Amino acid sequence: MITIDQIYMNLYNTYGKQYWWPADNDIEMMIGAVLVQNTNWSNVETALKNFSSWHGHKILNMPLDTLIEVIKPAGFYTRKAQTIKNLLSWFETYQFDKQKLESIPTLDLRNELLSIHGIGEETCDCILLYLFNRPVFVVDAYLKRLLIRTGHPEMKSYQKIQKYMMDSLPLDTYLFQEFHALIVAYGKDHLKPIPHPTLTDPLNDETPFVSYSLAQIQEISNQPFIAMMIDTYGYIQRPSHPDPFWGIIYAIVGQLISAPAAKTIMKRFTDTFPTQEAVRDASIEDLKSVGLTLSKADYISLIAQEMESGNLNLNALYEMPDDQAIKELTRLKGIGVWSAKIILIHSYNRLNLDTYEDIALRNSVKSFLQLEEMNRDTFEHYFKSYEPYRSIACIYHWYYIAQIK
Repeated sequence: MITIDQIYMNLYNTYGKQYWWPADNDIEMMIGAVLVQNTNWSNVETALKNFSSWHGHKILNMPLDTLIEVIKPAGFYTRKAQTIKNLLSWFETYQFDKQKLESIPTLDLRNELLSIHGIGEETCDCILLYLFNRPVFVVDAYLKRLLIRTGHPEMKSYQKIQKYMMDSLPLDTYLFQEFHALIVAYGKDHLKPIPHPTLTDPLNDETPFVSYSLAQIQEISNQPFIAMMIDTYGYIQRPSHPDPFWGIIYAIVGQLISAPAAKTIMKRFTDTFPTQEAVRDASIEDLKSVGLTLSKADYISLIAQEMESGNLNLNALYEMPDDQAIKELTRLKGIGVWSAKIILIHSYNRLNLDTYEDIALRNSVKSFLQLEEMNRDTFEHYFKSYEPYRSIACIYHWYYIAQIK
């Protein structure tokens, strides 16, 4: 089952920022929330273009028959026209000024909206989320289908689904707005009765990633670098190697070469030696044939033999603190501090490591801080501000340096 966090990050990385709700003013937003009931947004857009004014009093005083003609493209126009009248009558009691409602607690404001004839839970929560910036999660048909599709429990009631989502995420209005909009974007492509035939489903990607949550990212999002990265690139993911043996192989392959070169060699390696047994049985010359240096081939061969003999228990590292795990890994020939930390981040999901030994990481920090030189003290002081999630900051910095090269 793909987690709620992972759904969000996959969708964000696929579709990008959605800049919802699509409206230029408060009245347009409220009317759009009513019109979108039981229709698609293109019909709503057609109806919205028929309005000559967004002045609340003018629309409220418009004859009902005239309003019906204006919104007819959105369907169910008689009922929706009356709902718009009811909603604007309520808003008029606050002089059409949402600031006058800021002091009302969210639950009380929600109850007020739900008391308006024609306003259901989904419409109510759209208005709360996008107009009043209240952190409530909107439940729609796309969300219900998405949860079932991704292996989450099937829930019947609106309230249960809403609670499930809000319990799974940080309580953040912006996050809820983006997530709802992303679900709509995904739903249009993949959750219709006949899904788009040529689009790749971003939620079918089985690539394992270094595991961290939206809540953990949020804890360091007050740092200028992370805030800038989220604003520019969204939520960054980095592939992991959940089998520690292959994590060690990748770390050795990646020593002193570029990331693209390491990726190319690693693909040749796994194509040629798809199992641990194949690596163990390969000769040094066999290992070199995929592009490894003699020393790297020797390191990998020795580690495979250590595992076969039982002298190396990689599972034991899961229980060790970071310092002890680094010490255990660096006793292996070919594994230095840099490699040990890379292995722990990518194969053991250790979230509070950085590595001054990583040239790309140093260059990334140096570039962001606009420094001429980078020394260890400056580096360590910088990453200290990200505790206990220094590894997440590393992942964002690796992505950053790759983009600016």
